Amino acid sequence: MSSELRHRSKSMHGTTTGLLLKKFQLDSQRSHAITQARSKSTVKLQVETDSSIDVIQEIINAAPGCYPGDDGSSEIADRYNFFVHRKRFLFAPCSLGIFPERSRFRQALIWCITWKRFDQFILFLILANSIILAIADYSKVDNQGDLDSSQSTRNAIVTSADTIFTILFAVECTMKIIAMGLIGDQGAYLMDPWNWMDFIVVFIGILAVIPGIPNVSMLRVFRVLRPLRSLNAVAGMKKLVSALLKSIPELLTVVAFLCFLFFLYGVIGVQLWSGVLHPRCRITPYPVYVNPDVKFGTFDEYKATVLANYSLFPCVDEYNDQIPLSNASWSHDTSPWRTPRQCFWPVADETPARTCSLGDDQFRQCPDGQICGSDYDDFGNFRFTHPDSLIVQRVLQSSTYSSDLNWGFLHFDSIGSASLAIFQCITREGWSDIMYMLQDAGYGTVAVIYFVSFIIFGSFFMLNLTLAVIWDNFSEASFLEAEERKTQKKARALTLALRAAQAASDGASPSRVQSLFGAIVNHWMFNVVQTTLILLNTIILSLDQYPIDKKLNETVEKINFALTLAFFIEALLKVVGLGWKRWRDDRYNQFDAVIVVVSTVELILSPPAFIRQQGASSTASSFSGLRSFRLFALFKLAR
Repeated sequence: MSSELRHRSKSMHGTTTGLLLKKFQLDSQRSHAITQARSKSTVKLQVETDSSIDVIQEIINAAPGCYPGDDGSSEIADRYNFFVHRKRFLFAPCSLGIFPERSRFRQALIWCITWKRFDQFILFLILANSIILAIADYSKVDNQGDLDSSQSTRNAIVTSADTIFTILFAVECTMKIIAMGLIGDQGAYLMDPWNWMDFIVVFIGILAVIPGIPNVSMLRVFRVLRPLRSLNAVAGMKKLVSALLKSIPELLTVVAFLCFLFFLYGVIGVQLWSGVLHPRCRITPYPVYVNPDVKFGTFDEYKATVLANYSLFPCVDEYNDQIPLSNASWSHDTSPWRTPRQCFWPVADETPARTCSLGDDQFRQCPDGQICGSDYDDFGNFRFTHPDSLIVQRVLQSSTYSSDLNWGFLHFDSIGSASLAIFQCITREGWSDIMYMLQDAGYGTVAVIYFVSFIIFGSFFMLNLTLAVIWDNFSEASFLEAEERKTQKKARALTLALRAAQAASDGASPSRVQSLFGAIVNHWMFNVVQTTLILLNTIILSLDQYPIDKKLNETVEKINFALTLAFFIEALLKVVGLGWKRWRDDRYNQFDAVIVVVSTVELILSPPAFIRQQGASSTASSFSGLRSFRLFALFKLAR
């Protein structure tokens, strides 16, 4: 190999290709060592029907670091054993114990599952299955909770399609298992964590369609996990999830600090505001008695009777004495409210619902004729009970059950409930409502300092620190991916150079016309002219107006005609000068071709006035959209 490269480098000395080959010659010794390693190996498979694998591609594929944990010390055959679609892969040496590397059937499956169209087809199936699952009508179900196909056409479609998709996904999974191997060897199907979700979803889907399997309804719930398979099918989503998972160790430090912050603010909140979010304005000065025979359906009538003369219905203890609201000598266990009483304390109707201050010198006081009171005593004992559970739930516990008061869930009575309130605050959603509730309860300045400081440290700082950790890992993954793309681009360039050298050594030289056109295309003035035409085209398109001046319209049409011819000539020069294959491999050239074709169609369908026959009508307005398409030529400047 070294002598051949030296010969080609000498024959093309002084040319760009020769310089590339001369650079490539420096790696000849390493290439020779790799070739010897491959000759010693028993694995010399090439699934493609191509004549041979590019030498440069072999060296790139054999480079250290192709696989995780690969330091380059092992033989090449230990780092990959299949070449498919000009890429290298490492799969299990023997799949399922019966399909060796030389199995034609296995090689055909490997060719299929590594084909990019195969992944696109599977992604299409996942998206189609997701759409089908979304049209299910769950208002039509049978006695077991399954979709009823007899009552809904949509459910019939979902049921029929579910079996089809299950079969297709099972076939895909089987193909990959046979091609890659199941487990145990490096490169096997289940050795990749990304395939675990696919395997579990497919396996559960198969169980759900097997007759006689119990709890089929529960298994069919797992159908909603099928869209998650797109994480493995879409490279961008896979990169995002990988960055998120990779950032978990670093996020643990942030989470630990957040937990400390939650605990710190939670303890402070419990110490300051335990029980202060339960007081409401009451329409009686004390709790009133509820007859145990009263039911929820007749409670409103009983309430009206009590409110008409509440002094006749005081809440009394077992000695028939009225129970006071509080006493300084009581404790948690000696409080008469330690045993709930069959009483209630009617709440005043107010919109919006608000808490109130129990003290005389606090923020919000109740209106005249009302008193601020709580369903709990000073020690946290709930005061009331009743034999009817509906009265307990909808009357006795309803004083704070309002959307204005967060349904009574967000308070600071314990560290758990305080953490829930703090968790809502850190999202910056509804934190001000909790602060206003505490201000109404008499803690205005303290509540402002508490919540504003937590929003600054917890929400603005800590959550953004979390995003920074995730972004750092995502940027690292993007950088590695960009470096890999650069390496692949250089490899393709060297491969093209080697092929050009091989063509030159075989006597295949370009014609004079191709050489002339190639020299024109590669000249720096060609790019200057091309850029000038693009900018001129943009300016001309911007001159369109309504109503347009007739003379200006004629001038614009002539310039548009000239620009269309110029773009056509430019494309022709590139096709001839670069050669069809090299021109086709450049995506920018394909983009140019689309613009030229659209511009030509527009010119044919709507020719300018100086070309149209006298008296012929213009259809320019019908095809103005095609002319606007030429504006996309600006993207060519990104090159």
